[in-house]
Amino acid sequence: MKTSEKIKKFTILGILFLLPITAYLFFSSGVNNFAKLPVLTRGVLEIDQFESENKVKKELQNHLTILCFFGNDLELTQSNAFNLAHKIYKKNYQFKDLQFIILTPRGTEPQIQNLKQKLSEIENPENWNFVFGDTTEIQKVFNSLGSSYSA
Repeated sequence: MKTSEKIKKFTILGILFLLPITAYLFFSSGVNNFAKLPVLTRGVLEIDQFESENKVKKELQNHLTILCFFGNDLELTQSNAFNLAHKIYKKNYQFKDLQFIILTPRGTEPQIQNLKQKLSEIENPENWNFVFGDTTEIQKVFNSLGSSYSA
């Protein structure tokens, strides 16, 4: 075998071996894998005073939280829940730090069961955390967000 043929052979094998590894290292070291998300609002009230369906205390600290305020009539906000399920939850539910927390007033438990049944047609709603409290406490948490929206 000629020397030039050996060089060509090793060059081609080297490219076939090194190019995929180089591409992998380039894409895996991207900013999105290591960048921390910014804190949008500091001083948000913690939600540990609220009671969840399964009596487990939920907290916002050290979690990426989708915090929802659906109000007393869940029929009106049902379409928002479906949009969240399709656009965000379905793609990201496997992240261990992501949590969906929906603050609802006490007495909406039957409506929540109905909503969860409808959500189960889209995706398993096991990571949707519905927590219950007084409307005044829910309003305090909403106000602590410093949102430009009104409740």
